[in-house]
Amino acid sequence: MHVILQVYQTPTWLQQNNCGLYSMPSDLNAWSSIAAQYVQHMDATFPGIVTDYEIWNEPNVSLCVPAGALP
Repeated sequence: MHVILQVYQTPTWLQQNNCGLYSMPSDLNAWSSIAAQYVQHMDATFPGIVTDYEIWNEPNVSLCVPAGALP
């Protein structure tokens, strides 16, 4: 058995207006930095416990993207 740790939902300070937990992050560089720091912390604090990480991109609800945010 292996442990996979999922990063789920957008932090409140990176949520886009009117989208809440399921919004596309307003700053993808900040979000990727958070994910990298999280992995580094878990690997340093609990070496060998978590074998895989995943940013869950398919929540059971629609991912909210404000109108005009995509090309």
